[in-house]
Amino acid sequence: MQRKEWASTLGITARSVSLAVVIAVGAACAVPVSPAYGGAGADLDLTWTAPGYPGQQAVAYDLRIASTPPGADTLSWWESASPVLDVPVPAEAGTQQSARLHDLLPGQTVFAAIRARYADGQWSAITTVTAWTAPSGPFLQEAAPPVVTVRGETGLMLRGLRLGNVESVRCRVAGVGEVPATITETVGDTLLRVTADLSPFDGMAADVVVTGAAGQDTLRGWVWVELPEPPDTEPPEAVENLHASQVTETSLRLSWTAPTDPCPHGPRRVASYEVRRLGGSPGAWSWETGSTLSSHSPGPPGASEALLVSGLTAEGTYAFALVSVDSAGNVSPVSNTAAITLAPPVVEVGPEPVGDLLAEAVNETTVRLVWTAPAVKTPEGGTVAASSYDMRRLAGVPGAWSWENGQRLDAGVPAAPGEPESLVVEGLPPGSRQGFAVVSADADSNVSRLSNIAVVVLPLPPDTTAPAAVTDLNASVGSEGQVLLTWTAPADDRGSVQGYEGRCGWGDRAEFRWEEADTLVSPPGGAPPGSVQRWAAGAVPPGGVAVFALCAVDSAGNRSPVSNLAVVDRRGEDTVPPAEPAGMEATRFGVGAVQIRWTAPGDDGTTGRAARYELRHAVSPVGEDWIAGAEEVPGVHRPKAPGKQEFVNLRDLEGGKVHLFALRAFDEAGLASGWATAMVYVDGPAEIADASPPLAPDSLRAGRKESVWTGPRLRTRR
Repeated sequence: MQRKEWASTLGITARSVSLAVVIAVGAACAVPVSPAYGGAGADLDLTWTAPGYPGQQAVAYDLRIASTPPGADTLSWWESASPVLDVPVPAEAGTQQSARLHDLLPGQTVFAAIRARYADGQWSAITTVTAWTAPSGPFLQEAAPPVVTVRGETGLMLRGLRLGNVESVRCRVAGVGEVPATITETVGDTLLRVTADLSPFDGMAADVVVTGAAGQDTLRGWVWVELPEPPDTEPPEAVENLHASQVTETSLRLSWTAPTDPCPHGPRRVASYEVRRLGGSPGAWSWETGSTLSSHSPGPPGASEALLVSGLTAEGTYAFALVSVDSAGNVSPVSNTAAITLAPPVVEVGPEPVGDLLAEAVNETTVRLVWTAPAVKTPEGGTVAASSYDMRRLAGVPGAWSWENGQRLDAGVPAAPGEPESLVVEGLPPGSRQGFAVVSADADSNVSRLSNIAVVVLPLPPDTTAPAAVTDLNASVGSEGQVLLTWTAPADDRGSVQGYEGRCGWGDRAEFRWEEADTLVSPPGGAPPGSVQRWAAGAVPPGGVAVFALCAVDSAGNRSPVSNLAVVDRRGEDTVPPAEPAGMEATRFGVGAVQIRWTAPGDDGTTGRAARYELRHAVSPVGEDWIAGAEEVPGVHRPKAPGKQEFVNLRDLEGGKVHLFALRAFDEAGLASGWATAMVYVDGPAEIADASPPLAPDSLRAGRKESVWTGPRLRTRR
């Protein structure tokens, strides 16, 4: 079959490929580039249409570039040109494809051509050589310092190429604005010094833009602006609502609203208060001669503040004021003056309340109340005995006792003030909680305030009644022979049982003896009668027979009758465990990485397929019984057929240590094989030599990407 060759741009049936140039000038940006590649920043996109003919498409490309033109002998130029390695695989005929040349220097010229290869080994014709020259305008490589921390004009040093003819420099942040920079010095063609005020960009990354006659270039997000907070010179607001109110004849309370401290970055709370009791006298109060009172830490603006002032003289006149201080030491103006004259003490008359009422349990049904007889104050300042008591057994429950609905008790005639009083109350319900209170009255029917509430819990009589027996004990077998006991919680004469005692006997039901059976560990506590309870009672191996029973125990130690018997019969089940995994070994493969390999065992010895693996891991040093304390490694796959090779990779292990591994297999009946073990020394980071690959030529890749040479230091846009 004859195949046509075309040297121009072809459609789907073409066998040749034509090459075009798309300019992608990569202005300097904040994308980090490894210095090992010497990035310059101008990119060149080479695009072409994938060739082919009906039923076939190309299978590979050969793209070459050179810095010299081809002249008259294109073939010689092609042989001397450099092949580009990172070229895409040919797509379906007619598809637009591209490759990119990175890091071209300003003014650099590139010559490129391409050809395609087919599955039969034939090559297409070489395309026409395409040329492109990178712009020769200004080119930025670095701005220093990368972080500006000074308010106002600050200096920047710009490094790059073609900077000798830069006409203007500006700094900008997208969506915020830009500020001009003043050129202060040009050093040759590679260094430019400028000054600019970057304060408007505080907390942001700014672009640096240079413009010259030959073009423009930008360092994107290069300069990060982090300015210190401006000094705080404004004092807090003055408190204007300081108020004094009397508490007792010798104490008062000052109250006010927490003020606001205006700051450059928004209002905040003040740091402290200075409260003074003013010196002088009414009409001539003095802040300077006042005495300072201790105060608390201020709350947020608008919070209610208070200060208790005690140790004052009854009927004395006082005045107070305060200032607040912010964290910068600024002091507010002095607040308003809060003046007060303390009122004389009020002479109270009538019965005093009982404050020491006490209730003591005598037995399960009797309570003894004791208290001190109160005094009745007379207008002359003396005291006399009260005329009567109103003692009550309160209704309700703790937290909601009711005096009004309480049961009246006969407390007798009050004794002289200060004399001990008592009252015995009988016929109360055993185990109940009782509350009592009392008021007293004088001859003029003045009644005291209610006394304190005396609460007592009466004891219960000895508990000699055993709980009911469990009658529905059931035993079910789960994975690996684990037994789960379930039953309904029985009742006790005083509520719920406290716990259980369970036992297990090995053999048939007729052979079970409670006294001879093994005691089960970790019994559950009691639950409300009628609740369903569960107990994981260990495992019964295949081929075994176990009988389970339990007793309920109450808080007094009374034990219920033995429950019904629950039998687990595993005779006739699998009793052959899997074989031990064979040939287990551990091999390291890099920093913190280990591969563990072994041969899969069977279900019954070496036949059948095991159900699961258990892999454990420990780090040396370990004791003799290290497997018991080792950590289980999760996620190990299901075993393969017997004799198959198995492996698992573990990463992020601690380097510079010996690691130990243990592996065993389980079958569906829960029978386990013996442990296979292996150990290996795991490499640490410092033990791996630097194996960086050699530098490759300028790489090509699909899609546009901008890069910048950063010199001896890298910086990434924040």
